[in-house]
Amino acid sequence: MQARARLCGDAMWWLLGCQQGVPADPAPSPPPEPPALEAPAHHLGALPEGFVDVREAVPGLRFDLRYSTDHNPTGQPLPGHGASAAWLREEVAEALLQVVQNLETEELGLILFDAYRPDRAEQAQAAWLKRTGHQHLIDDGHIRVESTHPLGTAVDVTLIHLPSGEPFDMGTPWGAWGEASRYEAAKWPPMEHRALLRTHMGHSGFRGVKYAWWHFYIPSEKLVRRDVPYGCFEAPEGEWVVPEGWENPTYKPEPTPEPRPCPPDES
Repeated sequence: MQARARLCGDAMWWLLGCQQGVPADPAPSPPPEPPALEAPAHHLGALPEGFVDVREAVPGLRFDLRYSTDHNPTGQPLPGHGASAAWLREEVAEALLQVVQNLETEELGLILFDAYRPDRAEQAQAAWLKRTGHQHLIDDGHIRVESTHPLGTAVDVTLIHLPSGEPFDMGTPWGAWGEASRYEAAKWPPMEHRALLRTHMGHSGFRGVKYAWWHFYIPSEKLVRRDVPYGCFEAPEGEWVVPEGWENPTYKPEPTPEPRPCPPDES
């Protein structure tokens, strides 16, 4: 038990499925009001066509964007997430706004962990799993190498109680890949909370998935996976190159680029 508690304190706690509410769980409780994100003029690149900035399109949504920090399963920011922001296709953001407004009538809300994810970030996550000995999570279907996040049609969310600002107990933290995060694997009351979240998301057209209670998407056809980075200082879409040997156990990831202001718009 002591060894498990120690492991729950580092980046590998996600893969162990540590429970929310355990003292070793490093996930901070979000504040009652959503934290401010970087101003687009400072670090964000241009939105892909048909996308919107979620913080502007969905007022009332809380944010805990993990992939621009080291507080995610890989232990470091993912490529393409150099600036902290959340984008979605416009129609998906409109559906998410409907969910938030419906929840507010019951003094409930949503925390958003992830939205649009550049394709390079998806590739980096898969490479990390392979070089750290977790290929089985891909083989067993717990993680999709090509998810709907790069389409701009998917979100990772959880429920929050608005008066207290406390998130609901969902049985596992966000990103705890494995059997415990499979939608139907929880016991009550976490199972009731998962069902409540899925019901509200479903009323606005979102579909859940089998292996991750937090992941929802809007079905779509003929959309293209995008690789537009959030940071204007990152390699633009079409110019990013896969690092050589990054699936090998000896690979050492390059440091995350330091955020810097975007160049003046000369258009």
